[in-house]
Amino acid sequence: MELSQLTAYAEEKYHIREEYKWENFQSFSVLCDPVTGKWSVLLMRQWDGERGEMIERCDIKCGREVLKLQPKPYLSPPFQMRGNKWVGVRMGGDTEEEIVLRLFDRALEDAARHGAVVVLDGNAAGETDLTQGPQYGETAIVPGQNGANALEKAEKRGLVTRGLQGRQRASALSHQVKEDIIIKGLQSQQSAEYKDSVLTDRERAAARVNEIPEKLRQLKQLYHYTHSSFQQKCQDFYRQAKFMEDFEDDYPWKGEVYHFYPVYQDLRTEQLRGYFTWRTAVRRGEYRKISAPLAYIYVYELLNGIGADSVGDALHKLGEFEKEYLKSGIGSQDMIPTVRRWILDYCVVNQIDPETAGDYVASKATMQDKALAVLGQAEDYDDAAVFAAFCEMTTVKLAQSPVIKNQEQEGIRLFAGLWRFMQRVATRGDSSFFNQCFGTEKEAHYFPLSNAIYRMPEQREGTEYVLSGSHRFIYRKGSWYERTYPRAFFDRERLNSFAHEADRLLRLYLKTGRSIKARGSGVWAAPYIRTFLELEEKTRKEAAKPKIEIEFSRLAKIRQDAEKTCDSLLTEEERELEQTLRPDPCEVHVASEEESDPVKARNRTDIDGQEPGKRQSDTGAEESSTGKTVDRIDAQESGKDQSNAGAEESSTGKTVDRINGQESGLLPPLQLEIMRLLMKGEDTCPFLAEHHLMPTIVADEINEALYDEIGDMAVDCDGRQLSIIEDYMEEIQEILGCF
Repeated sequence: MELSQLTAYAEEKYHIREEYKWENFQSFSVLCDPVTGKWSVLLMRQWDGERGEMIERCDIKCGREVLKLQPKPYLSPPFQMRGNKWVGVRMGGDTEEEIVLRLFDRALEDAARHGAVVVLDGNAAGETDLTQGPQYGETAIVPGQNGANALEKAEKRGLVTRGLQGRQRASALSHQVKEDIIIKGLQSQQSAEYKDSVLTDRERAAARVNEIPEKLRQLKQLYHYTHSSFQQKCQDFYRQAKFMEDFEDDYPWKGEVYHFYPVYQDLRTEQLRGYFTWRTAVRRGEYRKISAPLAYIYVYELLNGIGADSVGDALHKLGEFEKEYLKSGIGSQDMIPTVRRWILDYCVVNQIDPETAGDYVASKATMQDKALAVLGQAEDYDDAAVFAAFCEMTTVKLAQSPVIKNQEQEGIRLFAGLWRFMQRVATRGDSSFFNQCFGTEKEAHYFPLSNAIYRMPEQREGTEYVLSGSHRFIYRKGSWYERTYPRAFFDRERLNSFAHEADRLLRLYLKTGRSIKARGSGVWAAPYIRTFLELEEKTRKEAAKPKIEIEFSRLAKIRQDAEKTCDSLLTEEERELEQTLRPDPCEVHVASEEESDPVKARNRTDIDGQEPGKRQSDTGAEESSTGKTVDRIDAQESGKDQSNAGAEESSTGKTVDRINGQESGLLPPLQLEIMRLLMKGEDTCPFLAEHHLMPTIVADEINEALYDEIGDMAVDCDGRQLSIIEDYMEEIQEILGCF
């Protein structure tokens, strides 16, 4: 494509002529907006002496975002202009004319959104004599003539509305005059002599005009080409879409459409029919590929409730379109992020239940929002939820740690408890540990569906939509605001260093897996984690102690139950003996009387034939017997204590011997010799071969013998050679002694 094609298009469609603003720089020129007079295109021509050709480039004021929406090798940042509104275009053989012309159209459309100058009778509104109305006249377009020439000649004669200027004039030419010219031209040729000839694309399109369904003809009558604002464009689209809601067609069309924010009136007749044919198939569940701008029109319709029974039904169909058309690979994958964001915006402005919305807007960001809500209020959630949220926010693979693989429940409990502990104690001024890692909640302006053709419903003041505990949307004073934790303020380094240090120390605490080295960035976290583990160990020991609880109120009942149990265990003979030995109250009473009368007492002594001294002797014997029993028990306890003390001394001695590697029995002589060789850094292969030992089996036996002391593998084996793990070298020397 060449610059001359762009200037010809601008002059034919918009009557914009190329202007040379600098006399000394004739290689630079501009195309100005016909309404505002501002530059829309800067044209540059430069002669390349080495190649012997003219290099042509231009800067178009169409918005820098087109570089992402329409990446092409000939599109780039601007060459001379500055700002985010300009895009550079390199002219050449690979430059697509239709795309460049669409960018030029976009530049003029964007300028129109920022205001317009009303032109009456060829003069600016500020220069018009208000006492005179605009001159208006009509004339028939001569069939067979070029539309632009006919319109220009008619204007010169003052017969065509002179109030049409700039894009209004171009729209009248491109959308109303062209087809009338072709139809009347064909009608005039019916009476003329007919000759066979090859039809051009324009003539073939004209021949199909009579095939246009009446519904499409009526749609064209609803078109408005002079939108006062983007909101008005959305309103017009909704009215037209509602009119075509139930229309179906059967006119397949294949081709590409290059247009940003397309609506019906941006499409040619065959493109319109092709779109409605495709939409008919989609509503039946048949998905076929179509140009991305046309697929966007279908999304616009669903957002506006066209073809849906309710808001929920529209959301379901949007999700179905994303799954069946985009994610399946049929449609353009570049549409997925935009459609995803629009679905979230649709849920916000229509107040769709967050649980339902979560099924359609689930992404990495929404998962992290939920995780932040859990970590911020960890005391309100169980261990599993806190650990899962922790894993979601850190890049350290905690779920693959030996702490979780080998002791899952205990590991999850410790990680969750450690996070809650850090929330309580690891503060920095008024900032909690959570805020140190993720910053504070911030509020910013939110523009839902800002670049979609969507008729925004009215919102009630103070409306709040809570997507998750850490992500909310508020409507206040006519604007939407978003409250969340911006990712830009996350301290990933602090969070990841804490997670790594926690994993390292928990491995040592639980004696599981291979130990990992500490990182310098995690030194600050070690004291907190060790304090937590000390408290955990203290709690564990307290819980291990047997607890004895005495309920004194139940002692009486316990005594009664014991008496009943005792009675039930007595035999008949034991019961009779107990009855015999039990004193009779009557006898006790008589004895008391005898004791009060000395005569009776003496007579009682004669009857019994026993003297009081003898009874005292019997009592002394019993006391002597009891004393011997107590002495014997004390002697046994004393002997037992001495025996235990000797056993403890013996055990202590053995422990010392084991630690010094002498008479410990930890390793047999051959394995001790192997460890000696490894400690000296010598090759163990000759020794293993001499004694017919397999390296892998020897390594397993040594590791198993030393596991209780080290809690991990002490010796590594690559299949042939043995080596001591460097991290445990000092511990092994202490356990086995220095060789």
